[in-house]
Amino acid sequence: GYLVRHFLASGELLDHASELTDAALFVLDVKLPGMDGFQLLQRLRARSEFGLVPVLMLTSLGSEQDIVRAFQLGANDYMTKPFSSAELKARIHRLVEGAGPRVR
Repeated sequence: GYLVRHFLASGELLDHASELTDAALFVLDVKLPGMDGFQLLQRLRARSEFGLVPVLMLTSLGSEQDIVRAFQLGANDYMTKPFSSAELKARIHRLVEGAGPRVR
């Protein structure tokens, strides 16, 4: 039920950033042509219009160093490939719809 925009390279996404101000979520791979997903994440977080948009990293890189780096740069979630489509959908829903039930 989501409208999805697909970009093959980091630069392509940045070129269309003005069209993405209503984005509800970014799903980024680390291995991208041009700048990598970490650099793209850093650029997105530096822009006020994207500072609070959730970012899910979906990548084949699963080292602790990569995961920690992504979170330090502002990622909200991190999944490694191969992945379950059901788990991906659940994580996307959680990120788009909010953090889930509030603890009182």
